Amino acid sequence: MKRQIWRLAVGAALVAAWSAAASGDIIYLSGGTTVEGELVQNRGTEIVVKIGSGPGTMTIPAAQVEKIVAAPSPLEQYRTKAAAVEQTAAAHVELAKWCASKHLTTETQAEYERALALDGENGAARAALGFVKRDGVWLTRQSAAKAPEGQPVRDEKFVARQKDWQKKFEKLDREALSGWFMDDAAQAARKEIAAIRDPAAVGPLATVFLDQKDVNKRVMAAEALGTIGGDEAGLDLYKVWLHDDDHDVLAAARKALAGMQSTKLSAAMKAALSGSDGQALVRTAELLADAGPSASGTSDSVLRLINSLVTQETRTIRHETTQSQRSWIMDGTQQAYVSSLTPVVAQGAVGFAPTIGVLQTGSVLDVKATVEPWNEHVTQTVPHPEVLDSLRRLTGQDFSYDIGAWRTWYWAHVAQQAAKAAPSDGTGGN
Repeated sequence: MKRQIWRLAVGAALVAAWSAAASGDIIYLSGGTTVEGELVQNRGTEIVVKIGSGPGTMTIPAAQVEKIVAAPSPLEQYRTKAAAVEQTAAAHVELAKWCASKHLTTETQAEYERALALDGENGAARAALGFVKRDGVWLTRQSAAKAPEGQPVRDEKFVARQKDWQKKFEKLDREALSGWFMDDAAQAARKEIAAIRDPAAVGPLATVFLDQKDVNKRVMAAEALGTIGGDEAGLDLYKVWLHDDDHDVLAAARKALAGMQSTKLSAAMKAALSGSDGQALVRTAELLADAGPSASGTSDSVLRLINSLVTQETRTIRHETTQSQRSWIMDGTQQAYVSSLTPVVAQGAVGFAPTIGVLQTGSVLDVKATVEPWNEHVTQTVPHPEVLDSLRRLTGQDFSYDIGAWRTWYWAHVAQQAAKAAPSDGTGGN
């Protein structure tokens, strides 16, 4: 009891002394705990300490106070650090973390916001402020939760930027890019477009430039989309790769797609391998071979390629007109009559030669027999050499067009990989 009274007395004395001290102190408590804050009320048997810059306080029994050491308050320390902080996003993020450890709520948020002002893509600052990234767009968690599943996420700022890019690209197309592609204005415009990293520019780039007849503009757009990256850019480039027929444009799209990581692009490629479009199948196989055996999802793609190595395809053969006949058919009656008599005079005699006329009733039919054009549907077995080349490059194997041999190898390979991945039971044999 005496020890408890003595500790209360000591604690009260320390509190009284601390009340006249600096506004920031470190309070050492029994048990080794420390508290940094500002004393706002001394109730004799307990003290009330303000923690951080917010309204939060902590009540501490005076008997638990071991000692009080005068020190700058966390807010005063923050002001000193903030005056000297390097003006980079990373430095402000570190300062924000320090503020959070000192319960400086307002200052923590302010520092994360300053980090975003310097680098809008800073993931640590975005996450700390409650943002999540969907389809290359930073959204609040509430907005992300409301977005339809599987649909591109677009906030108001993103849509506004899209409209700005659309106007900018249309102006560049009308002006700087309308002349010779090697003049200074055109080169400056292409350089400006190549430096774009904003995902909001993807849609406008594709809309304005990818459908143009000008090959140079399509190449420029494909290269820019590859630099920006993301699901939407990947899908636009994949469409170019499947459907464009210019060598330079295809080369630019193929280079941009090489190594691009996109879940939607992977899904589209897998669908093409299972579809009936022969050109899409062949070109997709080439892309998979470019990605190499270490690419994500290669095992599943190999099986799809094997199943697409030889396909049954229905072809339509158009037969045009090959022959035509024509005839005239009389449908009616004819009645003969003497239309006139021609005198014939001989010695001692006179005669008459009648002229016979024909009276027709009815009509003449003009009949044409024509073979009209027609379509013949033929099912053919079609081997795909590009698919075979992709399988060779991805697997290092060659079973030609023998799908059965390919499948046997594939399932044996899958079983071998599964055995390697299985955890060892730690037993051994002699």
